Amino acid sequence: MMTETPLAPKPQPAPWYRQRGLHLVVATLVFLSPLLALPIVWSQAPASQPLALRDQPVLRLYALPSGAATLLYAQTAGNLWRSVDDGVTWTRADLGLPAARPGASALLDWTVGAADPWTVAALVRRGSEVVLLRSQDGGDSWTAGGHWEGTDPAAASRPRAYALALTADGQQLYLVDGPTLWLSEPGGRTWRSLGALPEHAAASQRLLAVDGEDPALLYTSTGSGLWRSQDQGLSWQPAGDLPPLAELGSLATARQRRGLVFAGGRALVFASADGGEHWRAAELPGGTGMVASLLVDPRVGETLFALDGRGQIFRSDDAGQRWQAVGDAGEQALNALALNPVRRDRLYSAGSDGIWSQPVVLLAPTPTATATATPTATASPTATATPTATATASPTPSATPTSTSTATPTPTATPAATARTPTRTATATRPAAATISPTAPTVEPGTPPVNTPAAGGEGPTPTSAPPPEPTGAPTLPPTPPPR
Repeated sequence: MMTETPLAPKPQPAPWYRQRGLHLVVATLVFLSPLLALPIVWSQAPASQPLALRDQPVLRLYALPSGAATLLYAQTAGNLWRSVDDGVTWTRADLGLPAARPGASALLDWTVGAADPWTVAALVRRGSEVVLLRSQDGGDSWTAGGHWEGTDPAAASRPRAYALALTADGQQLYLVDGPTLWLSEPGGRTWRSLGALPEHAAASQRLLAVDGEDPALLYTSTGSGLWRSQDQGLSWQPAGDLPPLAELGSLATARQRRGLVFAGGRALVFASADGGEHWRAAELPGGTGMVASLLVDPRVGETLFALDGRGQIFRSDDAGQRWQAVGDAGEQALNALALNPVRRDRLYSAGSDGIWSQPVVLLAPTPTATATATPTATASPTATATPTATATASPTPSATPTSTSTATPTPTATPAATARTPTRTATATRPAAATISPTAPTVEPGTPPVNTPAAGGEGPTPTSAPPPEPTGAPTLPPTPPPR
């Protein structure tokens, strides 16, 4: 007798939470993998590297484009340097300047023109007087500028504030000599006084900035509060709703946008987009001390960099509303910042240990001549449409309305075809005048439709307007058809 063995029980499926547990773990790891990799990416990010002038304190730094090369100027404790190969080699640019006295620097202030990077203006102390020297070859040779009145040697020997500011076009040079502001139109040859500056009683330092688009819009500060002038310094007013006793350590204006100005305070940056009338403040995350330097991207005015008192570098891409830290000086104290204006991929920092550089990705500048040039191009077709009114007035003398009806559609059809071409490029406004020439040369081809005489003897010209169907009329008159 055979006994049947009991069948094994059918395995039951695992609960749903056990089936998908592994799937959930894998999905969570995949989702969080970019966040887990961020510390690795940050640790492998290229930091700032030493560039030049090691073991020398660099006080100021400029970077300007000169064709396809980047022109760098740097001021150390006793000299002025220049580089034309992106900081690889440096040459002295102060051989024509007076030698410094022991314990003092002969170079009081200096500036470089944005329009011509080889033009340098320097305010130096020569003996017991202060003079302005200009160079048009990048500092290889210097010539003395004109002397402004009211600067006696006794007053020049006392400590006072000096500052220089050059307009963007390089045509006007502002000079601060103690309590007085001076202006030179020809670039330092002749001077005229613009009057006294505000808050000049105990001014040991003076910040001066010029708007990038309006050379008559000025900003000045002695470190407490900000003043502005809209008439080249003839009159001054407090800068809008900025706190009157706000501590300031730096000023900067945008080169391509009028009225955009920034002021560096204590661990914060003030920004104004309407010429200093209304201000907003934004704190630097983790910033300490006074903002010693502000740098505005010369191509994109909304991008700027700030340097705090501890040597931290901050960046903003929305005109100072939000900031993020992008670098640290480490052990050295930083004094100035500069951007590579040609490749736009390097940020330079100058401090107590020379010049350093770090990679940076800047925003692409928006084209400026897109929408502004098209309205001027559309104005030219309207000028060609005005002859239609005169064309309707000329055929009115008799009962030939049929010729007028055929003549009026042709002028309106031709501007419609030509109006599309100028909107593509703003340089196409000149060829719009050439569209008038096909109306006269239409008699030249001698096509058969010309023989339809209209009343008045000058009828062939309006009826010959339909043949300009070939679109080769912008440059040359139409060629006769082959025989």
